[in-house]
Amino acid sequence: MLSIKLDTNMNLSITSNEPIYRGDHLNQKITYFIPTKIGDIDIATATVYLSYIRADGTADIALLVRDEIPYKTYYQYHLPITSTLSRYAGEICTFIQIFSGPPMHPVIAKSSECILRVLDSKNMDEYITDRNLRLIYEMQRYMEDKVEKAEKLLSERLDKTNESVAAKADNILFNETDSTIQLVSTIPVLDEDGNIVETTQVPLGDPIFVRADTARGILNMEINEDGNLIVTFDDEETQNLGKVVGEDGSVYVPHVDEHKVLTFTVEPEPDGIPEPVDLNPNDEWAEIDDGNIDSAGIQTGYVWEEM
Repeated sequence: MLSIKLDTNMNLSITSNEPIYRGDHLNQKITYFIPTKIGDIDIATATVYLSYIRADGTADIALLVRDEIPYKTYYQYHLPITSTLSRYAGEICTFIQIFSGPPMHPVIAKSSECILRVLDSKNMDEYITDRNLRLIYEMQRYMEDKVEKAEKLLSERLDKTNESVAAKADNILFNETDSTIQLVSTIPVLDEDGNIVETTQVPLGDPIFVRADTARGILNMEINEDGNLIVTFDDEETQNLGKVVGEDGSVYVPHVDEHKVLTFTVEPEPDGIPEPVDLNPNDEWAEIDDGNIDSAGIQTGYVWEEM
């Protein structure tokens, strides 16, 4: 610790001395002990500066920072040792100036001189100055900002890609347990290196009930001009099952096997109009013929058109 005391006669004296080496930077500080009152000057309301002349003849001035709590009858002021102060080995001539009173007519008190010695350092040929340290810190902050922006941009692109992939349905699943059909999209699962390790099916939208205990039936199924499959039930409610015609023009064609399981196949061009699909086989629906008239001559209301 390097301590210097100022007495009431404005004389400076070193009370505790530690060596200062060329290029020292913030690894220690100089503590000045200044009386709380010197003559008519109240130090609590005054401004204290340290003036010094380096070994190379360069003069400079630094503001001293005071501790709020006094030490006995002294205030403590601190000055960090920077590479500007310790740039050259040799003697540094220092003295204190105290300014008090109004700025237009200040009272100035000047101390005696106090010589500090900066010792040469054998391993400080390439020491870093304050300016170089500041540039390094600024470059570090700049690179951190660039990395943060790049990570954010990459995350946004990945989110958009996932949304784009998940938004396209490529299959329809029928659940016999609850008699629902569900649009799903097959998306890849990537590892840390971005390689596809497996695929998973993600449901799109809400499941559609195609057979319920209330014997709810389907009156009509058609694909609109936007490529969406529209289902009309016998209670006149309609449901949009989503897009079933892909960008390549493929069409989902319905089929029912001998176990009454509804499936769909993707076909570029279906072979004519598919056969009618009875999604409620337990209900006594009337027969459907080409004229949409049942055997009793009653209009069935079922309409089958080419998609």
